[in-house]
Order: sequence, then C-alpha cells, then structure tokens
Amino acid sequence: MENKLLSKNFILTVASATFLYTASFMLTTVCPRFVTDSGNTDSLAGIIAALFTLSSFFTRPLWGWLTDKKGRKLVYTTGIVLGIGAILLLFFCNNNLFLMASRILFGVGYSAFTTAGGTIVCDVVPEDKLQQGLAVYGVTNVLSQAVAPVVALWLYDKDFLWVIAIATAICTAGLL
Repeated sequence: MENKLLSKNFILTVASATFLYTASFMLTTVCPRFVTDSGNTDSLAGIIAALFTLSSFFTRPLWGWLTDKKGRKLVYTTGIVLGIGAILLLFFCNNNLFLMASRILFGVGYSAFTTAGGTIVCDVVPEDKLQQGLAVYGVTNVLSQAVAPVVALWLYDKDFLWVIAIATAICTAGLL
C-alpha cells in the first residue's frame, strides 16, 4: 500500500487547524482595537494582548506532557472547547476583567490545540512525507495570518459582536 500524504485524518486536521488559526488571528487583531475604542489606553490594550501570549507560552509544556500522557485527541478537543468558551465570554464583555479572562482562557486553549495539532500531524503523516505534511500544516497558519485580520477588521467595522459570532462559528466548525 502506498504511503500517501492526503489521508482523511490529515485533511481533517489541516482543515480544523485552518479554522482555529483563523479565529485566533481574528481576535488577536480586533481585541486591542476594541480596548482602545472603549476609551482605554494603548497600554491596557498591550497588556491584554500580552495576557494571551503569556498564558499560551506558559501552559504549552503542560499541554505537551498531557498530549503524551492522555492523548492527542483529548488535548486537541479540550483546547478547542476552551477557545470556544473564551470567545463566548466575550459576549458578556462589559468590562476589562472579562476581556482579560477571555484572552487568558483563549491563550490556554490555543496552546492546547496548537501543541496537540502539530503532534497529530506528525502521527498521521507517513514518515517519508513528514516534511511535506508539516509544510502544508504550516501553510494553514500563514494563510490564516493573511486572511483573518482583513475579515476581522471588516466585521469589526460593522460591530464587535459580529467578530465574536463568526469566530465562534469558525471554532465550532473546527471542532466538528
């Protein structure tokens, strides 16, 4: 039997990652703008952006360990569910505390699904196609970085709630 790159599991993982990265970059783009448009300082916007980055950075080793101990699918799914919960928290974002909590929770979820996602790709791609598989998986991140900010800013001009609703739908599609 031929070792093929485009297996069902690989295609589903890449599609899911594309959805999740897109939602993440949408929120990363508009959350600081939402903070400043709400009358807060640029410093607070930076702090809120940093909370996402730091929570993602510091929880990544835990998710790596759990990926090996409890399984990739569980950690990946947990990350998506945490991400959806964090986005839903934005619907109730009437003060900076909710926004901070949402960004921290999303950072924790983001580190879970990115850590487990990369591991899943390494598991489902044949060894002789690993470089190609990781390259395709990496393109999902780059493509999302190119498209998501434009879409997010366009939706934000309509209303911040549109960004939240679309990001929730995109993450839910990634979960499915």
